[in-house]
Amino acid sequence: SQPPATREGALRAGLLAIDAAAWILADRDPRLTVATSRAELDWALRSGRRPVWAPAKMLADALPRPALDASRPAALAAWFAAEIDAETLILAGAEPPDAPGVALIRAATPADLGA
Repeated sequence: SQPPATREGALRAGLLAIDAAAWILADRDPRLTVATSRAELDWALRSGRRPVWAPAKMLADALPRPALDASRPAALAAWFAAEIDAETLILAGAEPPDAPGVALIRAATPADLGA
C-alpha cells in the first residue's frame, strides 16, 4: 500500500505523476487526447476523441478544494465523476471508493474493457 499523499507537496507530486502517466498513455495511442479541464474534456468528446484525464490543474482550480489523496486514484476518479455528473464510473482493477453523486460504480476486468 502506498503512503497517503495528502500534504501539499506529496499531493502535488502525486498529481503530477498521474498527469505524466496520462500524457505518456495519450502519446502511445493517437485516438487519445489529454484533458486537463472540463472544457478540454467537452471538446475531446465533441470531437470524437477519447480523453484521458490529467487531474492536477482541475483539482488545483477546484473551489472548494476537495480533500483528496493522490495515492488513491480511484477516489480521484470518483470525485471527477461526481464533478462531471457521470451516471456510471467503471474502474479497472481498483476497489470502488465511496462516491456521493455517482449513480453506479462498478469494477471491470481487462476483458470487460476489450483488453
